[in-house]
Amino acid sequence: MFDQIWINRTVASMLLDADGISRNFLGKLKYSAFIKFVSVATFRLHQREHALMNARRSKKPNFLSGFQMAEDTLLEPDTSTGRPGIWPGVDEDGHNILVKFWPAQSARIDRDLEEIWRSEIRQLHTLGALPEANDLIVRMTANGRDSSGFYLVLDAGEGVPLAIASRRKTLPKLLATSRTPQTRAVLWQNFRRVIRGLDLLHSQGAIHRNIDPWSVISNFSAEPDFRLTGFEWSMGSVRLRNT
Repeated sequence: MFDQIWINRTVASMLLDADGISRNFLGKLKYSAFIKFVSVATFRLHQREHALMNARRSKKPNFLSGFQMAEDTLLEPDTSTGRPGIWPGVDEDGHNILVKFWPAQSARIDRDLEEIWRSEIRQLHTLGALPEANDLIVRMTANGRDSSGFYLVLDAGEGVPLAIASRRKTLPKLLATSRTPQTRAVLWQNFRRVIRGLDLLHSQGAIHRNIDPWSVISNFSAEPDFRLTGFEWSMGSVRLRNT
């Protein structure tokens, strides 16, 4: 802040000299008083800017304060169905992340959202202990909640949801050339990866119930890399039979 005031004093002096305005021309407003005015005005402006920055930060959920989030979400949450939003960002180590979030609502709805949120956490913890999970399942790196909602932080790597890649004006080569034999071979291997991921889930006595373009993450390179996510609606087969 002191540096900013000093800079403004220097700029004011330079402007006065450049315009050929002498101290005598300022009359009763002494040169020192003018500089003091500039300094005070700069200080107050800096205070307002600081207050605005704090106001912007206060709108950011506390849980996400340690992450650098993108300006726009990839998917807005659907409060009527409980579908989470998806928000890309970068963690403290510079790794790409996808944050799934459920905004807080009323106390009754929040209890339901918390159950959905905890369900996916349980599934990810269970699947994470299996040998093939890191290769086939999108890994959770953190989870949390605050007054604004519930959050899951996923390790996206270089991948994006299939729903996003398929909507781009310029499709990834893997999707744009899907009719060629070479690409078809890669796509079939990717589909096999999704099936293997589902097999892992089934091996734990649960089913996914929500396979869609948002539940598959990939960087759409020439190497098969489809990974499965979207476990918020998965549940144990015994529980499903009882519903």
